[in-house]
Amino acid sequence: VPMVASLDHVGRIKVLLVIVGTAVLSLVVGAAQITGGAGAAFRFYDQFGQYLHGFQGNRGRAADHLLIAIVCTGLVTRYFVQTGAISGRASTVTAVNAAATLVLALGVVLTGSRMGMALIPIAIIAQFLLVRPYVAGSLRVSWLMGIGATAGGLALAVLLSGSPIIGRALARFSSGGE
Repeated sequence: VPMVASLDHVGRIKVLLVIVGTAVLSLVVGAAQITGGAGAAFRFYDQFGQYLHGFQGNRGRAADHLLIAIVCTGLVTRYFVQTGAISGRASTVTAVNAAATLVLALGVVLTGSRMGMALIPIAIIAQFLLVRPYVAGSLRVSWLMGIGATAGGLALAVLLSGSPIIGRALARFSSGGE
């Protein structure tokens, strides 16, 4: 079995696409897990869990997979810009990454993993640094956009905290144990 390091550029991009694709599929399965409740058909491992597990055995691993996919989305976007599959305009790059990041970050929150939720800003910063060359403007403007996106994400989290599912995940920070 060849290792990723031995693959050419296109092969490595395919690996990144598999990571992002399986994360999206994991979100679809996770949505069925959450809406199906206890004993749902898509609950492969934890039949009575209240959180998104996707294809993983526990929510921590699911959060890790989604966080890695957030970073990989930045690399995939770079590749699509380089090949002309999407426009290199800053607004297009920002929109693609913002939409993908929002969906994947919401998935991380739905896992209920405290460490996963705490690592969302780190994954977003890493992704931002990867797509930075494709966002027009000065470094100051780019950092302001990043700060604005982070503030928007936090505001969205506060607004969604009224949802029982999101509220349950965010409430894990107020308890000392499981």
